Amino acid sequence: MEKPAKKIVEYVDITPHRSIMLKLGQSGYSLSEAIAELIDNSIDAALPNKKLKIDITINQKEIKISDNGHGMPKDIASKVLQLGFSTKEKSEKLGKFGLGLKTACLSLGTKFSIKTSPIGINEEYCVEFDESKWMKSGRWDKYPLIVRKGSKESYTHIKINNIIVKVDKKEIDKLADEFGIRFGPFISTNEVEININNKKCKEIIPKLTSDGKKEFSLKLDDGHILKGWFGFKLAGSVKEYYGFNTFRKGRLITSYDKIGLGKDPKTKQIIGELYMDHVPVSHNKRQWITESKEYKTVAKELMKFLRDYDVRQKVLCKGFPAHPGRVEGIVRNIFLGAKTTRKELEKIKPGDILVTSMTRPYFLLQIRRAGAIVTDMGGMLCHAAIVAREFNIPCIVGTQTATKKLKDGQKVIVDANEGVVYAAD
Repeated sequence: MEKPAKKIVEYVDITPHRSIMLKLGQSGYSLSEAIAELIDNSIDAALPNKKLKIDITINQKEIKISDNGHGMPKDIASKVLQLGFSTKEKSEKLGKFGLGLKTACLSLGTKFSIKTSPIGINEEYCVEFDESKWMKSGRWDKYPLIVRKGSKESYTHIKINNIIVKVDKKEIDKLADEFGIRFGPFISTNEVEININNKKCKEIIPKLTSDGKKEFSLKLDDGHILKGWFGFKLAGSVKEYYGFNTFRKGRLITSYDKIGLGKDPKTKQIIGELYMDHVPVSHNKRQWITESKEYKTVAKELMKFLRDYDVRQKVLCKGFPAHPGRVEGIVRNIFLGAKTTRKELEKIKPGDILVTSMTRPYFLLQIRRAGAIVTDMGGMLCHAAIVAREFNIPCIVGTQTATKKLKDGQKVIVDANEGVVYAAD
């Protein structure tokens, strides 16, 4: 019997190639996702009993994110560029993978600097990164940490230059609303203030029907508690903008998530929030691990729970959507004819649903008060349609039966995205 060949073990250098740092920036982060990652870090650095203030400045030349959190001590600041290094792995904080800061900065620009001063220590630590210099002469084992005299206040300032993402007024304007959703739980409790180009972000509260929010707390089969709320949405297109905003430890992971919602059209009116702190997320915190047992349990139990709520709304009449929108209001059925009186027109109060066979020019003042217009007759070029588009009022025309089926004083939902009027009660 032959003896087995002698095994030879050789040791090789597997130090990462320098380009791995640059490849982090190719993760596909959008402008809002990258900045949200940096805001996460700031929230993790919040001081107890002190309001966290995060100031963001954005233009095509540079992006700055500053906070008044506890800052980083020297031993942490010196490792801020170390891949995979994190002090949060076993904590309840938002970040834990040790990749977010590097990935976010490199998704936004090719140069960045991090300046931080820890609480109680009068020193500032600074780390700078330049993509071109790093590729020429960067070293993993000998990276410069700049130490300066600091201030009595703790802080972290991040500045990113050589911006590589699209930055225009439209994109910047979107951020305030998006962060109002992402970080709404922190903003609403006054724990955090986020300013973008000196504009304060406000919590975004979705428009619901008069039924309001239905809060719930479900004990799942695996012993965890799923908390959240849902309601029936009032504004927006039923085709896409429905579902849950899902959060992990106060941070938005997905928006308009269809978890727990079936394909039945009746579920397409549901909007709400889910707090899924126990469910694992991907390393970039942009999606749930949908194959995990925790996620599957939430989806199954949530779907079972929502079956108990018949969200199908009764259709009262249908027509042609002349101008989009979705509103709830009280029907004011106006008879059109020679006997139409000023008194009858005056009964239309702000937000009421104007229902008539067709509108006429002398309806103009009343139309401006209306929350929506529904007519029996007309098409896309009729008087009601033209005026509704001019005043940005949801409008459905050509129903044939609105004045017969919609009773004066009745509460309805006018869905002018789809051309349908529903009973609201």
